[in-house]
Amino acid sequence: MMHTLNKDLKQIYGLDFGTSNTHLSLSTSGDSNPIVDDVKINSNSSIPSVILYDERTFEIIGFGQPAIEEWYSMNKSEKKRFTLGSGFKQRLAFNKRAQTETEMFLTVLFNTLYRQKLISDISDAKHYALTCGIPSKTVKDHVSLMSSILEKSTGSHPVLIEEPLGALFYHLNRKDITKEDASKGVLVVDFGGGTLDFAYLKNFRIQKVWGSPVIGGVLFDDLFYNLFLEQNKGIRKEIEDEGLDGYLRTVYFKNLKEKYSSLLSASMKNAFRENVTFATSSFGSFFIESDDFIFNRMKEYIPSNEMIRDMAGLSDFSGLIKEGKINLIETLKNEIQRSGKEFNITKDSVSLIILTGGSSRWQFFMDMISDEFPYTRIVSSADPEATISRGLGLCYSARQYEEKVRNELRETKSELITKLQTAYKKIFNSSLNNYFDRLFDIYKPAVSKTITDFFENSGTLNEFEISLKEAVKEQKVMVENTTSGFMSEVNFLIENKTKNELSKWFNKSMIKFEFAQKGLLTGADRISSENDLEAISETLFLRLSTLSSLIVSIVTSSLFGSTILIPSFFGPIAWLTVFIGSITILFASMAGFKKKMTKGIKNMRIPKWLLKTLMINEKAIIRRSDKSLRTSLNQNREELTKKANNILDSNKKKLERLIEEQIEKISYSNIIDFL
Repeated sequence: MMHTLNKDLKQIYGLDFGTSNTHLSLSTSGDSNPIVDDVKINSNSSIPSVILYDERTFEIIGFGQPAIEEWYSMNKSEKKRFTLGSGFKQRLAFNKRAQTETEMFLTVLFNTLYRQKLISDISDAKHYALTCGIPSKTVKDHVSLMSSILEKSTGSHPVLIEEPLGALFYHLNRKDITKEDASKGVLVVDFGGGTLDFAYLKNFRIQKVWGSPVIGGVLFDDLFYNLFLEQNKGIRKEIEDEGLDGYLRTVYFKNLKEKYSSLLSASMKNAFRENVTFATSSFGSFFIESDDFIFNRMKEYIPSNEMIRDMAGLSDFSGLIKEGKINLIETLKNEIQRSGKEFNITKDSVSLIILTGGSSRWQFFMDMISDEFPYTRIVSSADPEATISRGLGLCYSARQYEEKVRNELRETKSELITKLQTAYKKIFNSSLNNYFDRLFDIYKPAVSKTITDFFENSGTLNEFEISLKEAVKEQKVMVENTTSGFMSEVNFLIENKTKNELSKWFNKSMIKFEFAQKGLLTGADRISSENDLEAISETLFLRLSTLSSLIVSIVTSSLFGSTILIPSFFGPIAWLTVFIGSITILFASMAGFKKKMTKGIKNMRIPKWLLKTLMINEKAIIRRSDKSLRTSLNQNREELTKKANNILDSNKKKLERLIEEQIEKISYSNIIDFL
């Protein structure tokens, strides 16, 4: 998800609107080390996701804990007039009442926060941002509805961020994990009140997501409530008469379930007993004789009629029911095992697992994860319900900081390209001068020998010209090797210059970029799970080495792959045609032929004695031929230099586009001082 930099942004609010509880956090913006804190109402960071309202007028009586307490104090007749709405997040996408309750809850929540001066005016998008977590897998229309309701409730267009990223940044901020950990293969498992989400991340980017929008803690809440009703025959009517059935099932037994889970993980005591009370009413006792007992009940969970009604229209839920029952244990295992079966995520490609969400506290669930990934480190949140909200703000702050670094690079991108192009021209021209010097050294002896042979053996000017051409042709292998060496030299020098300039350029913006003891790469910028190098340095090196490789490829291929330039390097005979003709004319003029060179003149034999008689000096001819050879080569060098400079200038847009693509790929792991 792309985010633009807001230089004026001061604070970021992170909202985790949960099925059972809602959390809000506050983070600083765009810092390398952002600070995060909870936004609390009445000293509580956890706000129960419940709303109490008049059934007829939809007037809001209360929300959160005060709504529950108000509901406590009402008598039976009063409760008939009001509704204590709960669990509405999970039904948001397909239930109109849930949409209404969601909007009421969020509206009164933020109005209360404004009234108590606990938050700033987040409708001021210039200075404040509201981020909201979205599950990895959601029911259709859930995200769009959530966004529109939030905008209507707060006046702010929310920034939607995948919840797994929130969990990742929460643990980064707490120093539970390092950037190296976060850059490798990380599996985030969010087992919340309403959903079970899995997200596989690598280098701070989500690669794979799966899960279920209906497998959540609410099913276990329902299981506990059903067990309580089974153990206390006849109590259902009394509870329904009190109007407490929805509250007990979705709120009370959620807390009871989590209490049992905490006790189970903290001690070896299997039995659990609790009196179920509300205000002055006592409805009976809830008893779990052993963990084996509740575990077996999980395998044969029968959803209540209320749960079936709440989930009506969700094929994800109805598909779980087999012969009226759901095997919750098998369902959870199946979702966990999808990592390998459907998404080919091998065990050795997961270096870290993060557990978050209130339901992730279950010991049996942690054991399932451990069984599937037996040698992988698992990090669990100390406060799993608050993890996401804290991490959302941190994540967006990091995105802002990342964009800040990108903008810094963009501001000097043109300067970099100009510097590179100037350097490339200098490298090419210098190497070209050396190349033509080497060509002169190759051709000079061959030409001199041909002239010497003519003085010794005499002959026609045509024979001399043919001999000169043959002498030049005989240097073909040496010239080709020299040309190949010249091209390799240019490629090598351009490669090193590119690396050095990119290294300095990225380091100015606190980006790690080192090529030391690493070869130039030509492949893609992806990391394989088998790679044993550290993920951060390797990912960065791969990416920026790829950038260097691509730049070098563009420059050298445009030079040496050009239909304009390349024939010049492999056509020395064509280069020297004028030179060979000039040497022939030189001989003819010195032999007294002043007229235009004709076929007859070229075929006229020039005897040895005539050369001596006319005092035609061999050394003078060789000196003049050397000068002519040098002039001819220089003319071709100047022509090639001009063409090469034009080609290099034409590469500017390609380089700009290529570097911009790589700037966009920069991640948090590349930034030295982040976290």
